[in-house]
Amino acid sequence: MTPVEIYRAACAEGVVVTLSAAGTIKAAGEQSAVNRWRPALAEHKIEIIKLLAGHPGGPAATTRPALSNWCRNDCLSLEAIDLPGEGPVPGCLRPGPGVEQWTRLDWLRSCPRRSGGRVQR
Repeated sequence: MTPVEIYRAACAEGVVVTLSAAGTIKAAGEQSAVNRWRPALAEHKIEIIKLLAGHPGGPAATTRPALSNWCRNDCLSLEAIDLPGEGPVPGCLRPGPGVEQWTRLDWLRSCPRRSGGRVQR
């Protein structure tokens, strides 16, 4: 698999792959999925960092936000959704009336699950 295929497949399984402030990659989500994809992500770390940073030569990708300090890496509510024109975008599932709702991480300022479902933008 190419680095792009690895990134997309990991995201499709709910692994949120982000670029940290230190310039490394972080993988979060359901621990079994993270554990399954961690070796492939590590093997292609440099290419995936370039992908996330949107460097020339890589696929058209926007910079993904690093997980905020209020967001736990082991949170089971993290989910990447493949948005048209943007690719997999990390978001947070939060309780809603009868259904869970998804909100992009880069739109949130606090964890909606720990704040009783309230979204703070």
